[in-house]
Amino acid sequence: MKRTAFATGAAVLILGFWAFASDGAPRSGDDRLPANFLGFSSIIRPTSLEMMHRIDGGFYGLGGFRYDRDRTDLLMRAGAAYMLPRRILFFRLYGGGGLEYSRDRRTLKPLILAGTRFWIFYIDVSYPLERKGEPVSQAGFSLSF
Repeated sequence: MKRTAFATGAAVLILGFWAFASDGAPRSGDDRLPANFLGFSSIIRPTSLEMMHRIDGGFYGLGGFRYDRDRTDLLMRAGAAYMLPRRILFFRLYGGGGLEYSRDRRTLKPLILAGTRFWIFYIDVSYPLERKGEPVSQAGFSLSF
């Protein structure tokens, strides 16, 4: 029950950000959201390759692969995220959710994620909605195009 309340609260928070942050005002060229982000991390664990593609406004579809070296497992992630339309300092904040599939364990688990993109870097934290689930953080390089 607590996990359901947490997921519902996160969804309401994301929708609240969307409702109050998108005022429909014209944005300067520097504040427009890019159509795609490609993220790569190999130095900071886990090794990953992820892509975010803008669907509409600040909503992005995301997908990617992570390789967990400790468990020698390939994890595949798919989901959606909302990126705030304005930068806060030089950070582009986003949050969302999705599903993660483990190739070796053959498990599918829901997760909530939050992150930021700045300059050519990104940081994100994903929290699996399962018992004894531990948050996974990753950081790396991000290209926007």
